[in-house]
Formats: sequence, structure tokens, C-alpha cells
Amino acid sequence: MVVWYPMRRLIALDNWAASSKKSFCRFIAICMLTFFISSGVMAAGHPADQQGDSGPKEIAEASRLSAASAGPAILTGWCSEGTSSAGGQTTGLFFGLGNFSLSQAQCFNGKSVGGFGGLGAMGLRLVSGGTLQNLSVFADRTQGIIGSVLVQVFVNSGPTAIKCSVSQSVFSCSDKTHAAVLNAGDSISVQMTGTNNQSANIGVTMEKQ
Repeated sequence: MVVWYPMRRLIALDNWAASSKKSFCRFIAICMLTFFISSGVMAAGHPADQQGDSGPKEIAEASRLSAASAGPAILTGWCSEGTSSAGGQTTGLFFGLGNFSLSQAQCFNGKSVGGFGGLGAMGLRLVSGGTLQNLSVFADRTQGIIGSVLVQVFVNSGPTAIKCSVSQSVFSCSDKTHAAVLNAGDSISVQMTGTNNQSANIGVTMEKQ
């Protein structure tokens, strides 16, 4: 049995199908466009433009300012009670700042910058440059010091103007005046010098900016 539809109805169905197909295509296109925009694929311009205010130059400047605003690194060293006269030693290097032998961490251990050092005598090697400043030295009052102990900073085995002395009446000292410019690869040592000296426990701090 053949069913005949009026021509007008067939034309209407054909127009409806075409319209639905266009609407569906528009719907798919809108969905794809929305996805591309949200994922950044359609972002226009150079990749640097996509960063807005955070392009390569801005990022580099922000890193520089962040490093500049960071506080200084604190370098520390110490030595335990030791006698220069008993062992015949008049010099010593602080543990962590020139001396890295824990078994020889007494104050007058005989180690010296550029001289005989024995095990563990070496400078603290730096991975970056900067400025060394604000030396601070403090001694244990309970042990006592006879005479005077000069504490001086060395860079690459050369003496700097950064120094101060502690004694039996002065248990702490500092040098806030002098500074030393450092380069990457430089080594830092802190040496003590004294004669016929019973030394207390002594600690050292410095700032590297």
C-alpha cells in the first residue's frame, strides 16, 4: 500500500530537517569555540602577550626584586676551649669557617690561613657573590680569657679589614664598619690569633648579603 503525502507537507519536512541540521552544527561550533577560548588555544598574539603583565621582562624583574629584598645569609663558626700555651699554638680556625675537622674544634687548634692546617683546614667556598659584613664575636664568660684574642676574616687566604678582639674584660666585640666584596667561588676563613692564651668557647657570626 502506497501512502501519498501532499507536496507541501514533503517540502515542509525537508525544510525542517535542513533547519535542524544547521542548528545542530551551530551548537557544535559554539561548544568547540567555548572550549578553545577557555583552554587558551585561541589566545591571540605572541606567547609573551598571553602572559599579560607577567612577560619575560616582568618575571625577571620580579625575581631580581625578590632576591634584593631577601634578608642576608648568616654565616656562623665556633670553637671550644683550648690553650695556646699548653700546645704551643697561637692560631686557630673556627669550625665551619675554615676548619671542618670536628675532632680538632678547639679554639687554638694550630690551623691557620695559608699555613699548616692539617685535616679539615679549608675555606668556606661560596657559590655566589655578595658583600660580607657585620662581624660579631662572643665568648663564654664562665671560662674566661687571659690576654687578648684577635678574630680576623680572610677571603681567598688574604686578610681583610674585618676584625675585632675579645679579652678577659671584653667578652664580645663586633665590626660594623668594614666589609668585603665577594665573588662566586671565593673562600672565607676566620682565624684567631693569641699568645699565652687560655681561650674560652668562642662563637662568630657574619652577614653575607
